[in-house]
Amino acid sequence: MRRCLRVLGTACLSLAALACSGAPAQGTAAEPKVLRYAFPAAETGFDPAQLSDLYSRTVTAHLFEALYGYDPLARPFKVVPRTAAGMPEVSADFRVWTVRVKPGIYFADDPAFGGKRRELVAQDYVDSISASPTRR
Repeated sequence: MRRCLRVLGTACLSLAALACSGAPAQGTAAEPKVLRYAFPAAETGFDPAQLSDLYSRTVTAHLFEALYGYDPLARPFKVVPRTAAGMPEVSADFRVWTVRVKPGIYFADDPAFGGKRRELVAQDYVDSISASPTRR
C-alpha cells in the first residue's frame, strides 16, 4: 500500500512539475512572456504632474523614464543616471545645474511626430515641467 501511494505521489509531483514548468503542450506555439496584473481600482490618468493615486503612479513609472533613479541594490542608497548622460554639473555658487541627456533614446513612432521616431532632447523635460499645472 505504501509503495502504491509513493508511486502515485511521485507521478502527481511529476505532472505538477511539468504543468508549472511553462513548457508548451505538444502541437501548440510557445506563449509570449507576458505578466498580467489586475489593480483593485482603475488608473485615473497618465499626467505625472496631476496624479494622486497609487495605481496611476505605478503605471506611469513604467511609461515615463526619469533623468535619475536609485540603484535598488546599493546600500547606502545611490542615485544613478537613467536618461541623463551622467551626474549633473553644478556651478560654484550652486545656482546652475547642467544635466545632459543621454543620446540614442527615442520616442516610439507616432503620428504626433509625423510617423517617425524622434530622439529625446532636454527640451522635452523643460516642456513637461513648464506644462505642469503647479508651475503655471
